[in-house]
Amino acid sequence: MNAENSVTEILGLSSLVNERLHYFDSSQFRDRRIITTPENNAIVESAHYDREPINGQIAIKIFKDNKDFLDKETVRKMRNEIEVHYNVGENQNTCRLFGIAKEPNALMLVLEFADGGNLQNYLRNRINDDIFKISWGDLIQIARGVTNGLSWIHSNGIIHCDLNPQNILIHGNKPKIADFGSSKQLALDHPHTNHEGRVYYVDPQCLNVYGKCVCDEKSDIYSLGVIFWELTSGIPPFFNLNECWVIINILTCKKRESMINGTPTEYFNIYNKCWEHNPNDRTTLPDIERDLDILANTSSVRFITNTVRSL
Repeated sequence: MNAENSVTEILGLSSLVNERLHYFDSSQFRDRRIITTPENNAIVESAHYDREPINGQIAIKIFKDNKDFLDKETVRKMRNEIEVHYNVGENQNTCRLFGIAKEPNALMLVLEFADGGNLQNYLRNRINDDIFKISWGDLIQIARGVTNGLSWIHSNGIIHCDLNPQNILIHGNKPKIADFGSSKQLALDHPHTNHEGRVYYVDPQCLNVYGKCVCDEKSDIYSLGVIFWELTSGIPPFFNLNECWVIINILTCKKRESMINGTPTEYFNIYNKCWEHNPNDRTTLPDIERDLDILANTSSVRFITNTVRSL
């Protein structure tokens, strides 16, 4: 059995999905460099691949184990991520999956490389002497791009379930939604009760340990609202506060972050309608897209600034 067949057999991929994937020879990856530290058994590296179909820089998401095999849960997550990428297809605001690769004790996803890193670092790089500053044009471009990417994902029957600034990449100043490891397909019959997301961006309904939460489109919209607020602050919500305190106050007091000074009221209204406590009261993606389009052409704001605590 060759390496390519071995990978697809381990992952249990359907023939339809397999036909769309390119198999890469990992020995041809050059100048490998770690981008992110291990998380959920996955490391992300950058590398060069000077052959078709890329001839350039790539990102490699590596799932590895110290044993001679990957555990079933890791394989399930990797297979799910591949199938979600297949169903999402290509969009200018989503990260593209090129194919798969293998090396001893590891399976790899070969992904589009983002030259600007993730959104969290993009925002932090705009903090100087404890002052965060972002141009209104850049903020609106990112907000519209993330909304467009999420609309595309939902239109293809996928819920992201872990939308946060670390899972949004910046490439050529354009945001791209990435990391579909926690995503689910709406067509599946079983409910999706994933609670793996970072608590500051998770739908409050899913923070309640005494109840069941089914992650759906409204959960992603809640996360989107928190991201919109972070575009004006430069730092995560409730920064440096105890996570348990945050969860209790979000659940019992329905607490949200305050509007950053200088934020246009119309923009505040957009994200305030995203993070409503009751999912049924949250806005919709078409309304968000419409409101952002109007705001992009009418606001006279040039910059948003915020004084932040030392990171």
